[in-house]
Amino acid sequence: MSNAAAHRRRLRPRPARPAAARRPASPASELVQALSHDASHDLRAPLRTIRSYATFLRDDYDPLLDGEGRAMLAGLVSASQRLETRVAALTHLADLYGEPLADERVDLHAVLVEARVAAGLPREAVEVAPALPSVRGDRARLGELFTHLLRNAATYTRRAAPQITVGAADGRLFVRDDGIGIAPQHHEAVFRLFRRLHGRDEYGGGAGVGLTFARHIAERHGGHLWIESAPDAGTTVWLTLPSSGQPPSDRRPS
Repeated sequence: MSNAAAHRRRLRPRPARPAAARRPASPASELVQALSHDASHDLRAPLRTIRSYATFLRDDYDPLLDGEGRAMLAGLVSASQRLETRVAALTHLADLYGEPLADERVDLHAVLVEARVAAGLPREAVEVAPALPSVRGDRARLGELFTHLLRNAATYTRRAAPQITVGAADGRLFVRDDGIGIAPQHHEAVFRLFRRLHGRDEYGGGAGVGLTFARHIAERHGGHLWIESAPDAGTTVWLTLPSSGQPPSDRRPS
């Protein structure tokens, strides 16, 4: 039996899951959630179908194709995968704004250990200051924020063993790396969704969403996130978050 025959049933439409109950949202939040639903159900499924059939054609009919045909199929698979990644990112961005935040005291040391592991970094790559402020917010979202920052810091470097430092100064948190740095004229551009300053396959070929997500999570908590950097001088990401005695503001688009 061919791969196509064996996997066609995976492409059958799946029944939609009932929407989870949510507290009343602003009109803008409702619009974001509607866009999220459309992206998830109306775009991801056909993209997955295109990629799957292209993969089946490549695997089952490769001997019948010439070099140009193989290149065209490889391009189709690659393009559909990139589109799936972008649609998934848009859906996740909608979730970042649409889901309510938890309000809890967060141990940043524990969060950073989990973030380091999630980013795939060894213990010696990340130095964490012994005294970090206690903050309030959504532990899972803050863990995601620091995972993005650590992964980003370790990605944009020419060093075999990058060194990342996490600390606090003047009531602000920072994540500092010894990477390639960012020219001043690009300090805001790097926060735009899907914005990469380098070629598609350079420095790991990411989707260009990490800093965007990190800033949105900080802003949802009522905080701020910005960078200081220069070419070949590393990057410092500065971050403010509510203290342990102050609840997160749970800012949403209005």
